[in-house]
Amino acid sequence: MSNLNKLDFSTLEVSGRNDLKWVQDVKLHLTAKGIRATIETPIADKPIDKAQKATAMIFIRRHIHDALHTEYLAEEDPRTLWLALANLFDHQKDIYLPEDHWSRLCQASPEAIATYHSRHESNFTHVDHLEDATTSIEILDFQEASAPMDE
Repeated sequence: MSNLNKLDFSTLEVSGRNDLKWVQDVKLHLTAKGIRATIETPIADKPIDKAQKATAMIFIRRHIHDALHTEYLAEEDPRTLWLALANLFDHQKDIYLPEDHWSRLCQASPEAIATYHSRHESNFTHVDHLEDATTSIEILDFQEASAPMDE
């Protein structure tokens, strides 16, 4: 009976902080269950039955935060819920740097950081458009921390 309450992976947080990982986990699990088509663009010659849609809805709802569950309570179609969640969190992207790359970047001069930014400009173009002030503060902290200290 305790297995019924056990989650396959962590729930989608209200902030969407774990959105990228959550999306991949849901896609993999729905594929393994043979019901991934319930969240994808429908194909005319392959209808999806109500049992598959219900299974997908139950699975997705079990893996979202209670606040999101309440907000999208009226949704009855898994694709509609999937698109609503994607619309809510799709603007977020994570950039993963290998540890050695990160340490080299932190020890770099301001000119080297400027060169790095110009090379990877597409990754940073949306920073100005983010409404979250902490993101800008974190970037400024990074730039200050990586600048050489005057002795």
